[in-house]
Amino acid sequence: MKPSEALELHREAIRRAVNRYGLCNPRVFGSAARGDDAETSDLDLLVDLGPRTTLFDLGGLSEELKDFRRASRNAAEAGDRHAQPHRARISRT
Repeated sequence: MKPSEALELHREAIRRAVNRYGLCNPRVFGSAARGDDAETSDLDLLVDLGPRTTLFDLGGLSEELKDFRRASRNAAEAGDRHAQPHRARISRT
């Protein structure tokens, strides 16, 4: 299953998982956002951290998202320097 398909299928569950870890404002970037993802692509999510969010929360979300599709997921904090070049193309989930 392509990441964009998994996103459509599990959109509400992904939002709930983001909230459960004290994160908010999930956005998709990368190949799934552009519509050129493949079965081997990962799902790139950009999230905002809450006031008490830790790296364990971010890691927990990444691990939980693996259940939505059996491939690695990337959750990046909005200030992450790796996500900065993609800001103009990021779409909200």
